[in-house]
Amino acid sequence: MNQSVIDIKQFGRFDVDLTNRIIKRRADSAEVKVSKSEVLIFTYLAENKDKTIHRENLLKECWQGKVVTNNSLTVAIKNLRTALNEIDENNLIITEPKLGYAINGANLTHSVLSDLNDNDENLEIQALGKNPPANKLEIPKKNIDITLPSKNHMVTLLFLFITYFIGMQYFSFIDEKTINGIPVIYDGIDLPNPVVNTIKQNQADGAAKWIAYPISGICSRYQLYGVIGDNFIDYSDKIKQGSCDVS
Repeated sequence: MNQSVIDIKQFGRFDVDLTNRIIKRRADSAEVKVSKSEVLIFTYLAENKDKTIHRENLLKECWQGKVVTNNSLTVAIKNLRTALNEIDENNLIITEPKLGYAINGANLTHSVLSDLNDNDENLEIQALGKNPPANKLEIPKKNIDITLPSKNHMVTLLFLFITYFIGMQYFSFIDEKTINGIPVIYDGIDLPNPVVNTIKQNQADGAAKWIAYPISGICSRYQLYGVIGDNFIDYSDKIKQGSCDVS
């Protein structure tokens, strides 16, 4: 009888089941199930803890063989953070503006909650040592305020809803046109001349289809891919888009 092989990796306090896409905290067995790209993002960041991983590397490693944009990575990170918030893991993933993301190595191996509990237990032991009880002295542990994580929950859910709404509006305008008889998939807004010129100038390469994606930012830059056989060829660098950097 054939049995499927379950691929589980351990990172600090967590077990990551790559086969079933589950991130599990060993201390209390709290777990969340995420998408394939999201579990790959968590694994890649955990393998390189405390190191900023550039967005381009995450797109390449976690969506192998697929053409995706920065928007896909942004949505995946938001979904991953929302899932981790469900088990009160709010400080694992760090955003490095204009660079990428990282995982806090200290929080990966030791939680803030356990630090608080350890400090309370140490205070209780010290108090008992200084004032030995006649019979029994009970010192209640300090209650931990859980209001703040609840507020974080609401803010995260609201932001996720707004992101989802904007994404639905964006993808509802996907359109297709032809340039010199070759189909071009784009967002429905007139393509700028530099993009059109690049498609015409590279028509001899034999692309069966072109895909043009706008990159958000003040420079209105574009990503351009040509579909040649089974391959997606990036022509973005050939577009004369000015001197602004792609974010």
